[in-house]
Amino acid sequence: MSDADQKNVKRRLAGEGRPPPEIGRMTPELALKLALARACETSVALEVFAQSVEMRRLVLSTLVEELPENALVTLLQGPKNQMGLVLFDAQALAGVIEKQTTGRVVPNPAAERAPTRTDAVMCADLIDDILRAFHAEGEDAGLPGATNWQGFKYVMPLENARAIQMTMEDIPYRLFDVHLDMENGAKQGRIWLMFPFEPPQSAPAPSVGEAEEDGALAEVVQGAETRLEAVLHRLEMPLSQVTALEVGSLLPIPSKMITQIQLEDILGEKVCHGALGGKAGHRALRINLSASEPDAPDPHNALSAGNLSSDPGLFPQKSEQPALGGLPAAPGLAGAGDGDLTGLPDLPDLPPLDPAEAGAGIGDLPALEAVGDLPDLSDLASLGGHD
Repeated sequence: MSDADQKNVKRRLAGEGRPPPEIGRMTPELALKLALARACETSVALEVFAQSVEMRRLVLSTLVEELPENALVTLLQGPKNQMGLVLFDAQALAGVIEKQTTGRVVPNPAAERAPTRTDAVMCADLIDDILRAFHAEGEDAGLPGATNWQGFKYVMPLENARAIQMTMEDIPYRLFDVHLDMENGAKQGRIWLMFPFEPPQSAPAPSVGEAEEDGALAEVVQGAETRLEAVLHRLEMPLSQVTALEVGSLLPIPSKMITQIQLEDILGEKVCHGALGGKAGHRALRINLSASEPDAPDPHNALSAGNLSSDPGLFPQKSEQPALGGLPAAPGLAGAGDGDLTGLPDLPDLPPLDPAEAGAGIGDLPALEAVGDLPDLSDLASLGGHD
């Protein structure tokens, strides 16, 4: 073999002339695969492989129709009070619970059962770890849609499809449908992650020209109508109590909230707080623009510190009393109280009293037989008739 042939062989072995290997492009589906494997391993030491991930757009009614039986449905909350969902089917839920309680995944299909609140609590940390890992994978790869699932956290379980419809807003959502292999085939399950399809976009910083134009529109904008919500109080109660509410139901509200009402904008951000009152026969709010919360007295207690300080008419000020000088001295008491009263002699003890001796010498009283019947009293003259 000539030297030229040997060089050609070496070049072929070295791969000269071959196209460079293709490196897979990062996608949301691939980012979720990696996030699931990493989060399950670090959170509950569960070996998970995502066999397939399907991403699609759907509306809330479609999800309710496709909701599998006995699935654990958990509510997520994200930025700007956005809502999302994470769902585990019965097999995926059983694998997570078995791994945490027994240290292994039983290699048999789990019996169908309704999920409980305990199941949701045991999955809460895992859900948060999956969400954080999913965002981190997308952000590291520079995925433009990584902000769609940024900042979401586990909130609470939802009991059924009706609870989903009552809680979630009817808008388009982005659904990730994942088929899982758990512990090398011990169980096969599915989980779903759902986020709003289009998150609220923040406005970009205006340029110099736009700033001047905005200044010209300032007067118009200042006259635009805006909407504020006055929030008296927020209650947290089980979904069973919420669904049982009806006309006439009573909700407990602390009395101090009367002076701690929050005003919020349409995004739920607090603007200021105020106190409930009235003006000209209408309900009104007294706005407080200070940054600190007010120290609210009890409005039902008229003697509370706040009411005492704010109502000067509750206790009128004392009037000045006239001077009492120039009065004559009492007879026989001139000089009483003047001088030193020390050095007076002690009084002797009183002798003991004998009741028998005390009554000695007193005879029997005479009978009152000579006193006859008293005459009837005539009508008394009216009192106060002196001239």
